[in-house]
Amino acid sequence: MTMSLNYLETTLTGIINALTPIFGMVLSILILKTRAKYLDWLSLFIGFFGVFLIFLIKGVALKPSEIVGTLIFVISTICYSLTGILSTKYQKHTSPYIMAYTTLLTATAVCGILTFFIHPSSFHYVIDLKYFSIFVIFGMLSSGYGYVIFYYLVAQGGPVYALLTTFIMPIVTLLLGYFLLDEKVTADMLVGLLFIFTGIGLMNYQKRKEKLKRVTT
Repeated sequence: MTMSLNYLETTLTGIINALTPIFGMVLSILILKTRAKYLDWLSLFIGFFGVFLIFLIKGVALKPSEIVGTLIFVISTICYSLTGILSTKYQKHTSPYIMAYTTLLTATAVCGILTFFIHPSSFHYVIDLKYFSIFVIFGMLSSGYGYVIFYYLVAQGGPVYALLTTFIMPIVTLLLGYFLLDEKVTADMLVGLLFIFTGIGLMNYQKRKEKLKRVTT
């Protein structure tokens, strides 16, 4: 995913990343033999339309030079979706803290080895105190707590429900852009947010309905 950012603008990655729960639904059907309900598909596409609408308003166009980055990013979203599917199948009852720890530990080892051969000069940033604090903050907030929450949602509502959180990223992007970068938030963008909240709400309603049905039977 980080590699693809060398080719893509951040706004375009927002749209591609919103495909994650849709990939998750397809993989859930293929691997977990899940029966997708009409409301599941409807909530996904409503949420994705909201994301697409926001970035369409902001103006996003795919350049020929960005095709490689797009393919890399699509592959990364499929792999991320596959993580939720496999953790549901094999590690659903494992603590989300253990899952997050093992995931990040493995990623650190694999990426560290690859970086040593591809960009060996980049290791000096790790021991530079100016950058080390940033790595710690990003590691704890973005990756550490993020993965704990992700695996908790997988255990509670399934992989597609957890992957639906990717629809929240455009909301956070707009809020941070408004408060930190003085970017404008238009009425059209708010309509897009309404679609996103509607999609998440429908999925949440579906999960609550299924959970209540299991309790009463």
